[in-house]
Amino acid sequence: MKNREKVLIIILLLIIIVCLIILLIKINSTPKYDVELYSKVYKEVNEIVEKINTNNNEIYMVNKNYESSNNNNDDKIDLENISKTSNIIGLLSIEKIGMFYPILNETTEEYLKISPTKYKGGEVNEPGNLCIVGHNYRDGTQFSRLSEMEIGDNFEISDRKGNNKKYVITKKYNTEATDTSCTNQDDNNRIIATLITCTNNKNIRLVIQGESIA
Repeated sequence: MKNREKVLIIILLLIIIVCLIILLIKINSTPKYDVELYSKVYKEVNEIVEKINTNNNEIYMVNKNYESSNNNNDDKIDLENISKTSNIIGLLSIEKIGMFYPILNETTEEYLKISPTKYKGGEVNEPGNLCIVGHNYRDGTQFSRLSEMEIGDNFEISDRKGNNKKYVITKKYNTEATDTSCTNQDDNNRIIATLITCTNNKNIRLVIQGESIA
């Protein structure tokens, strides 16, 4: 093989290597989620939270003034009036722990950073077991205070049809992260909502399950 041919082969190999490096860099630097969609959902959630928390300056989605703002008609949120393409499918509120969150329509790593999400189940406030997951943040946001709830306590969920249902807690327990029995859809036509979050042990999950009473 002539020297000229060797040089050409070496140059060709170098070009291929450079192209592969560029491709790998591009793949690793490309977000694994839709940035525009993430921003849209983040904005939607915060617009709702800011409206309900008119006296709360915190940016996180937690309502420390739940009772007062919940009774203020000016702050009432009507999901029927938000965009039909919105990723928000409902509103979860727990008066006992002063918590109010929009529910997002799917569970992704990015969406969970914004608000609780639908993990499994049917439509909001319809027969079935609607499973909602949320992070247990150390700053008191999302589902970090869920452990304070007890059997017999209530929470409410509003849907985009204008319905608001109250749920009474019938089950509360910790289980292994690999145990998904709480997401079963064998509900016998009952309307159930299951709230799931991590405990301080990342391998253990806290499960709160409520059944609609109104």
